[in-house]
Amino acid sequence: MIYYKKAINACRILGIKFITALDILLAMHTNNLISNEKANISLDRLEEFGWYNKELINRIRSEING
Repeated sequence: MIYYKKAINACRILGIKFITALDILLAMHTNNLISNEKANISLDRLEEFGWYNKELINRIRSEING
């Protein structure tokens, strides 16, 4: 997790575009490639692994669930 955070920070500083698992999940849902149920299950798993803070998970969940 430390390297992941360092990589994102380096991208931000250098102006390099990056994408996270949450971005991919939201895009897949937006483009109807996965259902609400599958998106919520995926969010639960990402939260379980501890990569993302609770507020960010909740923001994405509210976007998915409307």
